[in-house]
Amino acid sequence: LASITSKLDKSQLDLLRRCARYFVEMKQYTYAADVYEKMGDIKSLLDMRIILSQWDEVFILVRRYPTYASDAYYNYGQYLAEHDRFVDAQRAFHKAGRVNEARNVLQALTNNAVNETRFNDAGYYNWLLSKEYLIALSETLNDDLRSDLFKRYHRCSLLADLYFAYQYIYEYTTEPFVDTPPLILFNIARFIYHKLAHLAGDIPPALSKFRTCYAACKIAKILNANKFSRQMIYLMRDLTFTHNLGNKRIEIEQLALEMEARTFSDDHDLLPLCYRCSHHNELLNARGNECSSCGSPFVLSHLSFDVLPLVEFILPSDINDEDALNLLEQVPNSQLENSTPSTKLTQSTVNRLVITEQGNTARAEDKDPFLKKMSKYSSNPDEYRPVVVDRALLKAMDPSLVFVCKWPFPLRWKWYRIIVPEQPVGRCRHCNKFFHNDEFELALLEQGGCPFCRNKKDTEITGEYILLIIFCMKYLL
Repeated sequence: LASITSKLDKSQLDLLRRCARYFVEMKQYTYAADVYEKMGDIKSLLDMRIILSQWDEVFILVRRYPTYASDAYYNYGQYLAEHDRFVDAQRAFHKAGRVNEARNVLQALTNNAVNETRFNDAGYYNWLLSKEYLIALSETLNDDLRSDLFKRYHRCSLLADLYFAYQYIYEYTTEPFVDTPPLILFNIARFIYHKLAHLAGDIPPALSKFRTCYAACKIAKILNANKFSRQMIYLMRDLTFTHNLGNKRIEIEQLALEMEARTFSDDHDLLPLCYRCSHHNELLNARGNECSSCGSPFVLSHLSFDVLPLVEFILPSDINDEDALNLLEQVPNSQLENSTPSTKLTQSTVNRLVITEQGNTARAEDKDPFLKKMSKYSSNPDEYRPVVVDRALLKAMDPSLVFVCKWPFPLRWKWYRIIVPEQPVGRCRHCNKFFHNDEFELALLEQGGCPFCRNKKDTEITGEYILLIIFCMKYLL
Protein backbone atom coordinates (compact mmCIF):
# COMPACT_ATOMS: atom_id res chain seq x y z
CA LEU A 1 0.00 0.00 0.00
CA ALA A 2 2.91 2.35 0.71
CA SER A 3 4.42 1.72 -2.74
CA ILE A 4 1.03 2.30 -4.36
CA THR A 5 0.65 5.54 -2.45
CA SER A 6 4.05 6.79 -3.59
CA LYS A 7 3.01 6.26 -7.24
CA LEU A 8 -0.26 8.19 -6.91
CA ASP A 9 -0.44 11.79 -8.06
CA LYS A 10 -1.36 14.64 -5.69
CA SER A 11 -4.50 15.30 -7.70
CA GLN A 12 -5.90 11.81 -6.94
CA LEU A 13 -7.34 12.96 -3.66
CA ASP A 14 -10.01 10.25 -3.29
CA LEU A 15 -7.48 7.42 -3.64
CA LEU A 16 -4.99 9.14 -1.34
CA ARG A 17 -7.69 9.70 1.25
CA ARG A 18 -8.66 6.00 1.13
CA CYS A 19 -5.02 4.98 1.52
CA ALA A 20 -4.63 7.29 4.53
CA ARG A 21 -7.73 5.81 6.11
CA TYR A 22 -6.38 2.28 5.63
CA PHE A 23 -3.06 3.28 7.17
CA VAL A 24 -4.85 4.70 10.23
CA GLU A 25 -6.94 1.52 10.58
CA MET A 26 -3.74 -0.55 10.48
CA LYS A 27 -2.08 1.88 12.99
CA GLN A 28 0.59 2.83 10.48
CA TYR A 29 0.50 6.45 11.51
CA THR A 30 3.82 7.44 9.96
CA TYR A 31 2.61 6.37 6.51
CA ALA A 32 -0.75 8.10 7.13
CA ALA A 33 1.07 11.32 8.04
CA ASP A 34 3.09 11.14 4.82
CA VAL A 35 -0.12 10.74 2.82
CA TYR A 36 -1.78 13.71 4.50
CA GLU A 37 1.34 15.79 3.87
CA LYS A 38 1.29 14.75 0.20
CA MET A 39 -2.36 15.72 -0.06
CA GLY A 40 -1.80 19.00 1.75
CA ASP A 41 -4.59 18.04 4.17
CA ILE A 42 -3.07 19.57 7.29
CA LYS A 43 -6.41 19.57 9.13
CA SER A 44 -6.75 15.79 8.90
CA LEU A 45 -3.12 15.35 9.89
CA LEU A 46 -3.64 17.56 12.91
CA ASP A 47 -6.83 15.70 13.91
CA MET A 48 -4.97 12.41 13.74
CA ARG A 49 -2.17 13.72 15.98
CA ILE A 50 -4.75 15.09 18.44
CA ILE A 51 -6.63 11.78 18.62
CA LEU A 52 -3.33 10.00 19.30
CA SER A 53 -2.38 12.66 21.92
CA GLN A 54 0.91 13.25 20.12
CA TRP A 55 1.14 16.79 21.40
CA ASP A 56 4.77 17.41 20.47
CA GLU A 57 3.93 16.73 16.83
CA VAL A 58 0.75 18.80 17.16
CA PHE A 59 2.62 21.91 18.25
CA ILE A 60 5.31 21.40 15.61
CA LEU A 61 2.49 21.58 13.06
CA VAL A 62 1.02 24.63 14.82
CA ARG A 63 4.32 26.47 14.49
CA ARG A 64 4.34 25.73 10.77
CA TYR A 65 0.64 26.46 10.29
CA PRO A 66 -0.48 29.04 12.91
CA THR A 67 -4.05 29.11 11.57
CA TYR A 68 -4.73 25.83 13.39
CA ALA A 69 -3.44 27.06 16.77
CA SER A 70 -6.91 27.69 18.21
CA ASP A 71 -8.18 24.15 17.55
CA ALA A 72 -4.93 22.61 18.75
CA TYR A 73 -4.87 24.47 22.07
CA TYR A 74 -8.58 23.89 22.64
CA ASN A 75 -8.20 20.12 22.26
CA TYR A 76 -5.04 20.23 24.35
CA GLY A 77 -6.96 22.02 27.09
CA GLN A 78 -9.64 19.31 27.05
CA TYR A 79 -6.95 16.65 27.27
CA LEU A 80 -5.34 18.37 30.27
CA ALA A 81 -8.69 18.79 32.02
CA GLU A 82 -9.43 15.08 31.59
CA HIS A 83 -6.10 14.30 33.26
CA ASP A 84 -6.74 16.65 36.23
CA ARG A 85 -4.24 19.28 35.10
CA PHE A 86 -6.75 22.09 35.40
CA VAL A 87 -4.38 25.04 35.75
CA ASP A 88 -2.54 24.03 32.57
CA ALA A 89 -5.92 23.45 30.91
CA GLN A 90 -7.01 26.96 31.77
CA ARG A 91 -3.87 28.38 30.15
CA ALA A 92 -4.44 26.24 27.05
CA PHE A 93 -8.04 27.44 26.73
CA HIS A 94 -6.81 31.01 27.08
CA LYS A 95 -4.28 30.51 24.27
CA ALA A 96 -7.05 29.03 22.16
CA GLY A 97 -9.10 32.19 22.60
CA ARG A 98 -11.82 30.28 24.47
CA VAL A 99 -12.20 32.78 27.30
CA ASN A 100 -15.45 31.34 28.66
CA GLU A 101 -13.99 27.84 28.91
CA ALA A 102 -10.92 29.24 30.67
CA ARG A 103 -13.07 31.06 33.20
CA ASN A 104 -15.28 28.02 33.76
CA VAL A 105 -12.22 25.89 34.53
CA LEU A 106 -10.94 28.46 37.01
CA GLN A 107 -14.35 28.80 38.64
CA ALA A 108 -14.60 25.02 39.00
CA LEU A 109 -11.10 24.93 40.50
CA THR A 110 -12.04 27.67 42.95
CA ASN A 111 -15.24 25.93 44.07
CA ASN A 112 -13.43 22.62 44.55
CA ALA A 113 -10.64 24.27 46.54
CA VAL A 114 -13.16 25.99 48.84
CA ASN A 115 -15.15 22.78 49.35
CA GLU A 116 -11.95 20.91 50.19
CA THR A 117 -10.78 23.72 52.56
CA ARG A 118 -7.70 24.39 50.42
CA PHE A 119 -8.07 28.12 50.95
CA ASN A 120 -4.56 28.97 49.78
CA ASP A 121 -5.36 27.43 46.39
CA ALA A 122 -8.76 29.14 46.38
CA GLY A 123 -7.03 32.49 46.80
CA TYR A 124 -4.64 31.72 43.95
CA TYR A 125 -7.44 30.71 41.58
CA ASN A 126 -9.43 33.83 42.46
CA TRP A 127 -6.38 35.92 41.64
CA LEU A 128 -6.14 34.19 38.25
CA LEU A 129 -9.83 34.88 37.71
CA SER A 130 -9.30 38.55 38.51
CA LYS A 131 -6.59 38.64 35.84
CA GLU A 132 -9.01 37.12 33.34
CA TYR A 133 -11.61 39.80 34.07
CA LEU A 134 -8.97 42.51 33.84
CA ILE A 135 -7.90 41.29 30.40
CA ALA A 136 -11.53 41.19 29.27
CA LEU A 137 -12.00 44.67 30.68
CA SER A 138 -9.20 46.07 28.52
CA GLU A 139 -10.78 44.54 25.40
CA THR A 140 -14.37 45.68 26.02
CA LEU A 141 -15.94 48.93 24.84
CA ASN A 142 -19.49 48.35 26.07
CA ASP A 143 -20.06 50.50 29.19
CA ASP A 144 -22.55 48.14 30.84
CA LEU A 145 -20.29 45.16 30.30
CA ARG A 146 -17.27 47.10 31.57
CA SER A 147 -19.13 47.98 34.76
CA ASP A 148 -19.96 44.32 35.34
CA LEU A 149 -16.38 43.25 34.65
CA PHE A 150 -15.09 45.89 37.07
CA LYS A 151 -17.29 44.47 39.83
CA ARG A 152 -16.17 40.92 39.06
CA TYR A 153 -12.53 41.98 39.03
CA HIS A 154 -12.71 43.71 42.42
CA ARG A 155 -14.73 40.85 43.89
CA CYS A 156 -12.19 38.22 42.81
CA SER A 157 -9.30 40.39 44.04
CA LEU A 158 -10.97 40.67 47.44
CA LEU A 159 -11.65 36.91 47.59
CA ALA A 160 -8.03 36.20 46.66
CA ASP A 161 -6.81 38.25 49.63
CA LEU A 162 -9.36 36.78 52.03
CA TYR A 163 -8.86 33.12 51.15
CA PHE A 164 -5.07 33.51 51.13
CA ALA A 165 -5.16 34.90 54.68
CA TYR A 166 -7.93 32.58 55.95
CA GLN A 167 -5.74 29.52 55.36
CA TYR A 168 -3.67 30.50 58.42
CA ILE A 169 -6.75 31.01 60.63
CA TYR A 170 -8.27 27.71 59.56
CA GLU A 171 -5.07 25.82 60.31
CA TYR A 172 -4.75 27.54 63.69
CA THR A 173 -8.26 26.47 64.75
CA THR A 174 -8.09 22.91 63.38
CA GLU A 175 -4.48 21.75 63.69
CA PRO A 176 -2.89 20.88 67.07
CA PHE A 177 0.27 22.85 66.25
CA VAL A 178 1.14 25.66 63.82
CA ASP A 179 4.49 27.33 63.19
CA THR A 180 3.05 30.77 62.41
CA PRO A 181 3.99 33.32 65.13
CA PRO A 182 1.08 34.59 67.28
CA LEU A 183 1.61 38.21 66.24
CA ILE A 184 1.21 37.34 62.55
CA LEU A 185 -1.93 35.28 63.29
CA PHE A 186 -3.27 38.21 65.28
CA ASN A 187 -2.71 40.62 62.37
CA ILE A 188 -4.31 38.17 59.95
CA ALA A 189 -7.40 37.73 62.14
CA ARG A 190 -7.83 41.51 62.40
CA PHE A 191 -7.40 41.91 58.64
CA ILE A 192 -10.04 39.27 57.86
CA TYR A 193 -12.52 40.54 60.42
CA HIS A 194 -12.30 44.12 59.17
CA LYS A 195 -12.85 42.94 55.60
CA LEU A 196 -15.80 40.73 56.53
CA ALA A 197 -17.36 43.45 58.68
CA HIS A 198 -17.58 45.74 55.64
CA LEU A 199 -19.17 43.02 53.50
CA ALA A 200 -22.28 43.02 55.71
CA GLY A 201 -24.26 39.86 54.86
CA ASP A 202 -22.33 39.03 51.71
CA ILE A 203 -19.90 36.63 53.39
CA PRO A 204 -17.90 34.48 50.90
CA PRO A 205 -18.44 30.70 51.01
CA ALA A 206 -16.65 28.74 53.76
CA LEU A 207 -15.34 31.90 55.46
CA SER A 208 -16.45 31.95 59.09
CA LYS A 209 -16.62 35.21 61.00
CA PHE A 210 -17.07 33.22 64.21
CA ARG A 211 -13.88 31.23 63.60
CA THR A 212 -12.02 34.46 62.90
CA CYS A 213 -13.26 36.09 66.13
CA TYR A 214 -12.45 32.96 68.11
CA ALA A 215 -8.87 32.90 66.82
CA ALA A 216 -8.50 36.65 67.34
CA CYS A 217 -9.63 36.66 71.00
CA LYS A 218 -7.53 33.59 71.82
CA ILE A 219 -4.36 35.10 70.35
CA ALA A 220 -5.14 38.52 71.84
CA LYS A 221 -5.02 36.96 75.29
CA ILE A 222 -1.45 35.78 74.62
CA LEU A 223 -0.40 39.23 73.38
CA ASN A 224 -2.06 41.14 76.27
CA ALA A 225 -4.59 42.78 73.96
CA ASN A 226 -7.25 42.42 76.67
CA LYS A 227 -9.59 45.08 75.36
CA PHE A 228 -9.61 43.65 71.87
CA SER A 229 -10.09 40.11 73.17
CA ARG A 230 -13.13 41.17 75.19
CA GLN A 231 -14.55 43.01 72.17
CA MET A 232 -14.21 39.84 70.09
CA ILE A 233 -16.04 37.85 72.78
CA TYR A 234 -18.90 40.37 72.75
CA LEU A 235 -19.11 40.04 68.97
CA MET A 236 -19.19 36.24 69.13
CA ARG A 237 -22.34 36.37 71.22
CA ASP A 238 -24.26 37.55 68.16
CA LEU A 239 -22.73 34.98 65.81
CA THR A 240 -23.60 31.35 65.11
CA PHE A 241 -21.20 28.66 66.25
CA THR A 242 -19.22 27.13 63.41
CA HIS A 243 -20.27 23.48 63.19
CA ASN A 244 -16.86 21.99 64.03
CA LEU A 245 -16.14 24.50 66.81
CA GLY A 246 -19.05 23.45 69.02
CA ASN A 247 -16.70 21.67 71.42
CA LYS A 248 -14.97 25.00 72.07
CA ARG A 249 -17.97 26.50 73.87
CA ILE A 250 -16.64 25.76 77.37
CA GLU A 251 -13.20 27.10 76.43
CA ILE A 252 -14.75 30.32 75.07
CA GLU A 253 -16.86 30.79 78.23
CA GLN A 254 -13.79 30.33 80.42
CA LEU A 255 -11.86 32.78 78.23
CA ALA A 256 -14.67 35.32 78.59
CA LEU A 257 -14.57 35.07 82.38
CA GLU A 258 -10.80 35.46 82.42
CA MET A 259 -10.91 38.53 80.15
CA GLU A 260 -13.53 40.18 82.37
CA ALA A 261 -11.04 40.01 85.22
CA ARG A 262 -8.29 41.74 83.26
CA THR A 263 -7.83 45.45 82.64
CA PHE A 264 -9.78 46.84 79.70
CA SER A 265 -6.76 47.99 77.68
CA ASP A 266 -4.45 46.87 74.87
CA ASP A 267 -0.70 46.76 74.66
CA HIS A 268 0.34 50.06 73.06
CA ASP A 269 2.96 48.33 70.90
CA LEU A 270 0.21 46.42 69.09
CA LEU A 271 -1.70 49.52 67.94
CA PRO A 272 -1.28 50.06 64.18
CA LEU A 273 0.46 53.31 63.28
CA CYS A 274 -0.65 55.51 60.40
CA TYR A 275 2.41 56.78 58.57
CA ARG A 276 0.40 59.63 57.06
CA CYS A 277 -0.72 61.34 60.28
CA SER A 278 1.29 59.40 62.94
CA HIS A 279 -1.92 58.37 64.72
CA HIS A 280 -2.12 55.08 66.65
CA ASN A 281 -5.38 53.37 65.77
CA GLU A 282 -7.50 51.06 67.88
CA LEU A 283 -7.16 47.34 67.21
CA LEU A 284 -10.88 47.11 66.46
CA ASN A 285 -11.29 49.88 63.93
CA ALA A 286 -14.71 50.98 62.70
CA ARG A 287 -13.12 52.05 59.40
CA GLY A 288 -11.51 48.67 58.86
CA ASN A 289 -8.03 48.76 57.38
CA GLU A 290 -7.95 52.56 57.22
CA CYS A 291 -6.77 55.23 59.62
CA SER A 292 -9.55 56.44 61.89
CA SER A 293 -7.97 59.89 62.05
CA CYS A 294 -7.13 60.85 58.46
CA GLY A 295 -8.78 58.02 56.47
CA SER A 296 -5.54 56.93 54.78
CA PRO A 297 -5.66 53.23 53.79
CA PHE A 298 -3.06 51.02 55.42
CA VAL A 299 -0.59 49.26 53.13
CA LEU A 300 -0.09 45.83 54.67
CA SER A 301 2.60 43.25 54.24
CA HIS A 302 1.03 40.22 52.61
CA LEU A 303 2.88 37.81 54.88
CA SER A 304 2.94 39.37 58.36
CA PHE A 305 -0.09 41.62 57.64
CA ASP A 306 1.29 44.52 59.67
CA VAL A 307 1.37 48.12 58.45
CA LEU A 308 4.22 49.03 56.12
CA PRO A 309 5.80 52.51 56.07
CA LEU A 310 4.21 53.40 52.74
CA VAL A 311 1.98 56.32 51.81
CA GLU A 312 0.05 56.42 48.55
CA PHE A 313 0.16 59.48 46.32
CA ILE A 314 -1.59 60.34 43.08
CA LEU A 315 -0.83 62.42 40.01
CA PRO A 316 -2.63 65.51 38.71
CA SER A 317 -5.00 65.01 35.82
CA ASP A 318 -2.56 66.62 33.36
CA ILE A 319 0.21 64.04 33.97
CA ASN A 320 -0.10 60.49 32.67
CA ASP A 321 1.69 57.54 34.19
CA GLU A 322 4.48 57.25 31.61
CA ASP A 323 5.37 60.95 31.80
CA ALA A 324 5.44 60.79 35.59
CA LEU A 325 7.81 57.82 35.49
CA ASN A 326 10.12 59.71 33.13
CA LEU A 327 10.13 62.72 35.45
CA LEU A 328 10.85 60.50 38.43
CA GLU A 329 13.74 58.72 36.72
CA GLN A 330 15.49 61.92 35.71
CA VAL A 331 18.65 62.85 37.58
CA PRO A 332 17.01 63.98 40.83
CA ASN A 333 17.81 67.23 42.59
CA SER A 334 17.23 65.28 45.78
CA GLN A 335 16.86 67.05 49.06
CA LEU A 336 19.81 64.96 50.26
CA GLU A 337 22.07 66.83 47.83
CA ASN A 338 20.81 70.22 48.96
CA SER A 339 21.97 69.84 52.55
CA THR A 340 24.12 72.62 53.90
CA PRO A 341 27.89 72.12 54.06
CA SER A 342 27.86 72.32 57.83
CA THR A 343 25.71 69.18 58.07
CA LYS A 344 27.74 67.08 55.65
CA LEU A 345 30.30 64.64 57.03
CA THR A 346 33.66 65.06 55.38
CA GLN A 347 36.78 62.99 55.78
CA SER A 348 38.21 65.52 58.24
CA THR A 349 35.18 65.48 60.56
CA VAL A 350 34.14 61.86 60.38
CA ASN A 351 35.71 61.00 63.76
CA ARG A 352 34.83 64.26 65.51
CA LEU A 353 31.90 65.43 67.56
CA VAL A 354 30.42 68.31 65.55
CA ILE A 355 28.06 70.64 67.43
CA THR A 356 25.98 72.80 65.11
CA GLU A 357 24.09 75.91 66.06
CA GLN A 358 20.50 75.48 67.11
CA GLY A 359 19.33 77.80 64.36
CA ASN A 360 20.78 75.50 61.69
CA THR A 361 18.76 72.49 62.76
CA ALA A 362 15.94 71.69 60.35
CA ARG A 363 13.00 69.38 60.60
CA ALA A 364 12.56 66.43 58.25
CA GLU A 365 9.50 68.13 56.75
CA ASP A 366 11.62 71.13 55.75
CA LYS A 367 14.20 68.96 54.00
CA ASP A 368 11.69 66.67 52.30
CA PRO A 369 8.93 68.48 50.35
CA PHE A 370 6.86 65.29 50.14
CA LEU A 371 6.73 64.97 53.93
CA LYS A 372 5.72 68.61 54.14
CA LYS A 373 2.88 68.09 51.69
CA MET A 374 1.89 64.82 53.32
CA SER A 375 1.45 66.52 56.69
CA LYS A 376 -1.46 68.55 55.30
CA TYR A 377 -4.60 66.45 55.62
CA SER A 378 -8.21 66.75 56.73
CA SER A 379 -9.06 65.75 60.27
CA ASN A 380 -12.28 64.22 58.92
CA PRO A 381 -11.47 60.70 57.67
CA ASP A 382 -14.46 60.80 55.31
CA GLU A 383 -12.74 63.60 53.40
CA TYR A 384 -9.56 61.63 52.79
CA ARG A 385 -7.60 62.44 49.65
CA PRO A 386 -4.19 61.04 48.73
CA VAL A 387 -1.18 63.30 48.43
CA VAL A 388 -1.10 64.99 45.00
CA VAL A 389 2.41 65.14 43.53
CA ASP A 390 3.04 67.64 40.73
CA ARG A 391 5.89 67.77 38.21
CA ALA A 392 8.27 69.78 40.40
CA LEU A 393 7.83 67.41 43.32
CA LEU A 394 8.30 64.36 41.07
CA LYS A 395 11.65 65.73 39.91
CA ALA A 396 12.72 66.35 43.50
CA MET A 397 11.80 62.88 44.77
CA ASP A 398 14.36 60.15 45.21
CA PRO A 399 13.36 57.25 42.87
CA SER A 400 14.76 54.68 45.29
CA LEU A 401 12.04 55.66 47.78
CA VAL A 402 9.15 55.30 45.34
CA PHE A 403 7.24 52.16 44.36
CA VAL A 404 5.34 52.19 41.06
CA CYS A 405 2.66 49.50 40.79
CA LYS A 406 2.00 49.14 37.08
CA TRP A 407 -1.45 47.86 36.14
CA PRO A 408 -2.74 47.19 32.62
CA PHE A 409 -5.31 49.45 30.99
CA PRO A 410 -7.89 50.63 32.00
CA LEU A 411 -6.50 50.71 35.55
CA ARG A 412 -4.19 53.56 36.51
CA TRP A 413 -0.80 52.89 38.04
CA LYS A 414 -0.46 53.24 41.79
CA TRP A 415 2.32 55.20 43.42
CA TYR A 416 3.72 54.78 46.91
CA ARG A 417 6.43 56.58 48.84
CA ILE A 418 8.54 54.94 51.58
CA ILE A 419 8.38 57.07 54.71
CA VAL A 420 10.93 55.14 56.78
CA PRO A 421 13.82 54.12 54.49
CA GLU A 422 15.42 52.16 57.35
CA GLN A 423 12.63 49.57 56.98
CA PRO A 424 13.23 47.99 53.55
CA VAL A 425 10.12 46.96 51.68
CA GLY A 426 9.87 44.35 48.93
CA ARG A 427 7.30 44.03 46.17
CA CYS A 428 6.35 41.31 43.72
CA ARG A 429 6.27 42.90 40.27
CA HIS A 430 3.74 40.33 39.08
CA CYS A 431 0.91 40.83 41.60
CA ASN A 432 2.05 44.17 43.14
CA LYS A 433 1.79 42.85 46.70
CA PHE A 434 4.10 44.38 49.30
CA PHE A 435 6.16 42.58 51.93
CA HIS A 436 8.89 43.22 54.43
CA ASN A 437 12.05 42.66 52.43
CA ASP A 438 13.50 39.98 54.74
CA GLU A 439 10.34 37.89 54.88
CA PHE A 440 9.86 38.19 51.13
CA GLU A 441 13.36 36.90 50.36
CA LEU A 442 12.88 34.04 52.82
CA ALA A 443 9.55 33.12 51.19
CA LEU A 444 11.20 33.14 47.77
CA LEU A 445 13.84 30.70 49.01
CA GLU A 446 11.37 28.42 50.81
CA GLN A 447 8.52 28.39 48.29
CA GLY A 448 10.39 29.07 45.05
CA GLY A 449 8.26 32.08 44.15
CA CYS A 450 5.94 34.79 45.39
CA PRO A 451 3.82 33.36 48.24
CA PHE A 452 0.69 35.03 46.86
CA CYS A 453 0.77 34.77 43.05
CA ARG A 454 3.40 31.96 42.86
CA ASN A 455 5.36 33.78 40.21
CA LYS A 456 8.82 32.26 39.65
CA LYS A 457 10.58 35.13 37.90
CA ASP A 458 11.73 36.99 41.02
CA THR A 459 12.99 33.77 42.53
CA GLU A 460 15.74 33.25 40.00
CA ILE A 461 17.25 36.72 40.52
CA THR A 462 16.95 36.75 44.31
CA GLY A 463 18.07 33.15 44.64
CA GLU A 464 21.20 33.70 42.57
CA TYR A 465 21.97 36.86 44.52
CA ILE A 466 21.67 35.10 47.87
CA LEU A 467 23.69 32.09 46.69
CA LEU A 468 26.39 34.49 45.55
CA ILE A 469 26.44 36.09 49.00
CA ILE A 470 26.68 32.68 50.68
CA PHE A 471 29.52 31.67 48.37
CA CYS A 472 31.40 34.91 49.09
CA MET A 473 30.96 34.46 52.84
CA LYS A 474 32.31 30.92 52.70
CA TYR A 475 35.24 32.10 50.60
CA LEU A 476 36.06 34.88 53.04
CA LEU A 477 35.84 32.55 56.03
